[in-house]
Amino acid sequence: MVSNQQTLCNRSVPEIYHSSSLPYPFSLYNYFMNKILVITGERGSGKSRYCAHLLEKAKFNGLKTGGFLTPAICENGIKTGFYTLDAASGEQRFCGKRVSEGGTIGCWQIDPETIKWGNELLTNSCPCDILFIDELGPLEFDKHEGYTQAFETLKSGSYKTAYVVIRPACLDAFRILFPEFELITIMEENVPLD
Repeated sequence: MVSNQQTLCNRSVPEIYHSSSLPYPFSLYNYFMNKILVITGERGSGKSRYCAHLLEKAKFNGLKTGGFLTPAICENGIKTGFYTLDAASGEQRFCGKRVSEGGTIGCWQIDPETIKWGNELLTNSCPCDILFIDELGPLEFDKHEGYTQAFETLKSGSYKTAYVVIRPACLDAFRILFPEFELITIMEENVPLD
């Protein structure tokens, strides 16, 4: 439950560095197979908000979605935690909170049960039209923990298009595993797509 002072961060969808608000019209997704689009940008730039926008559009267009998003929890405009949201069902579970010390990774204390659930979502999310993986970062690439099932799910190729959020510092590590992808760079927050 979210308290009165604690709300899901609800800002407008950020500006992206791409030729259109969606890389491809959703009507064309039936022609793609195994296409990976990596969404990158600095912390707080709006990567997860962009994914939420894409998820809404995909569902509106009747596409089968899978994977997960990580909507932020904000207190007084500052990200203090986040959920893991099932892209197929909409179910969400608390995943992590900001701590002053002793975090699982950096300043974040991660709930291992939610990570386990997220990995189960990834195991069972394909086949689908649109796969969401929001996000892979140092926990997965450096510590080999977190949402590690994402790598196997991406390798399976049982999706038409995958949107994968990757921090800029982890792009090279991702490129070693998956050299073929298109890059979408989030430029700034608070700029509507439509």
